[in-house]
Amino acid sequence: MTDAGATTPETIAFQLDRALRKRRGVRAIALYTYADELASLLYPPEHYPEMQADDRARESENLIRRACAALGGPTGRALEVLCAFTPTFDRTTLQRRREEAGAILSPYGIQADTVRRSYIWNDLMLELAIAIRGLMEGSSAPTGTIGNKESNPAA
Repeated sequence: MTDAGATTPETIAFQLDRALRKRRGVRAIALYTYADELASLLYPPEHYPEMQADDRARESENLIRRACAALGGPTGRALEVLCAFTPTFDRTTLQRRREEAGAILSPYGIQADTVRRSYIWNDLMLELAIAIRGLMEGSSAPTGTIGNKESNPAA
C-alpha cells in the first residue's frame, strides 16, 4: 500500500465524507464513477502505476470493508450501512442509510436524525479513517480482536 505517513486520517475522513455524500456509498462502482479521489488517495497512481482506476476502486472498497470489520460492534455495523456494504442498503439514499445507522446506534444515545449532524458524522468518518490508516500501516490487530465498542460505539 501507499506510504500511510503521507496520508493523514483527516485527509481520508474528508475524502470519505465527499464520497459518501455523492452517491451510492463507497462500493467499487461508486468509487470508480463518482469518487476516484478517494481511491487515488488510498492507492496513489504514482505508487501503483500498474493499477487501473477500476483496480484502485476495487482495492479501496476492500480496504474500507476491512476497516469497518476491524472496528466491529455497532460502530462497524453502522459504518457498513453508511458505506452501502450491507446488501439491503446498496442503491439506497444516504438519508436512508443514515436512518438505519442511527437505528443501530440508538441504544447508545445516537438517534437516526442526528447521524447527519457534524459532531456525530465527523466522528464516524474520522474513526473509520483512523482504522483505514491503521490497515494501510499494517499495524492493526486482526479482524475481530480489536476491543468491542459496545459501551461507546461512536467514540
